[in-house]
Amino acid sequence: MLKTSLATELLGILCCASVLQGCANMDAVGQFAHGAQALSDASAQFYDMTLESDRQLAMLGVDLGAAENSPKCRTQDGSFLPPWACATRGENLLSETRRNRAAVAALAQYAQSLNDIATFDDDAKVEKAAQELSGNLNHAAKTLDIAANTQESALANAISGLAKVYIDLKAQNVVHNKAKQAQEHVAVIIQTLKNDIKRQQQRLAVARLNAKATREEWFNAFRKGYQAVDASVTTKAALSIAAGHLVEDELVDVLAEEPGKLFLEDLERTTDSCLQAHIAIQDPDLKDKANNVGHFVNDAKNLLSSARRLTQ
Repeated sequence: MLKTSLATELLGILCCASVLQGCANMDAVGQFAHGAQALSDASAQFYDMTLESDRQLAMLGVDLGAAENSPKCRTQDGSFLPPWACATRGENLLSETRRNRAAVAALAQYAQSLNDIATFDDDAKVEKAAQELSGNLNHAAKTLDIAANTQESALANAISGLAKVYIDLKAQNVVHNKAKQAQEHVAVIIQTLKNDIKRQQQRLAVARLNAKATREEWFNAFRKGYQAVDASVTTKAALSIAAGHLVEDELVDVLAEEPGKLFLEDLERTTDSCLQAHIAIQDPDLKDKANNVGHFVNDAKNLLSSARRLTQ
C-alpha cells in the first residue's frame, strides 16, 4: 500500500514538473502544494521507519553497571535522572515524536488546502477550505505540549499562527498575500521537521557506535565460552546462534546507515527549496521565480524516491 501511495505521489510530482513552464501563479500554488504533500509524506515515513531502529539500538545501550551520577544521566539543571529514566529518556523521545507528527500533519493540511484554494473557482468554496485549514491546524497545535520544551512551544505557536493567517481568507486572489504573512510560520514548521529528523539520525549514529562496541564485546565473550574445554555441544550451539544474531544485527545497521545519510541530504535540499518556493508563490506575477517552484518540485520527487528505496 505504501509503495503504491508513494508511486502515485511521484507520478503527480513528475506531471507537475513537466507543465510548470508558463503556468499561471495559481498553477504554481497548486504545484507547491503537491511538493509540500510529498515532503510531508516522505518525512513521516522515514521518521516512523527509523523509530524501530531507535528502539532496537536503545536496548543495546542499556548499562546496568553505570553509576547513578553518570554524566550521561545529568539534566540541564545539573541534577541526575534515576537509572530507569536515564535508560529510557522517554520524555525527550515523546516530545520529538509529537513534534514530528504535528509538523507532518500541519504541512500536509497546508498543502491540501492550498491545492483546493488554487483549483476552486468559487469564493464560497475557497472560504470554506480556508476555515477548514485553520480548524485542522489548531487541532494539530493542541496535540503539542507547550510546557515540554522551547522547540515544542515554538512549533505550537507557529502552527497556531498559520491558522490565524488563513482564518479570514475569502477569495482566491489574495492567497499570495496570505502566503507572505505565513512565511515565518511555515519556516518554523519546515525547520522543526528537518531538525528533528537530523537529531534522530545523530542519535542513531551515536547509538550505532555504542551498539557496535557492545556487540563486539558480547561476540568475544560468546567466542571465549564456545572455545572453553568444558563447553557442551548444546552450549556451543546456543552461543553460535547468539553470535550469528549479533553479526546479522551489525550488518543490518551498516546497510541502513548509508541510505539514511542520502535521505538527509535530499531532505536538506528539499526543505531549503520548499521555503524558496513558498516565497515564489507570494508573487502574483511569479516571473523569474518560477524556477524556484520547479526546483522544489524536482527535489520533492527525489525525496520521494529516497523514501521508496528505504521501504523496498
